[in-house]
Amino acid sequence: MAQGELFDVVCSFEVIEHVADPAEFVDSCAALAKDGAAVFLSTMSRTELAYAVAIVAAEQVLQEVSSLPLSSLPPAVVNVPCVCLAVQ
Repeated sequence: MAQGELFDVVCSFEVIEHVADPAEFVDSCAALAKDGAAVFLSTMSRTELAYAVAIVAAEQVLQEVSSLPLSSLPPAVVNVPCVCLAVQ
């Protein structure tokens, strides 16, 4: 990613709950967006049921996927382009 590069769409799924300063993270995501761009953020619902379902589902998926060699996964799963942003 080039310094100052802006994007038509900025997505951050299941990240904001892990950062030290959520407001700064949101500002950083918005700063990556062109004028009129879409910025999508998501986080898990903070209910006990949602947490339990997410943990159980994640563990099941990770167990199944982690046992597969990367060569057996379709390219769309292995070669997903993404932008990583480190907020300090």
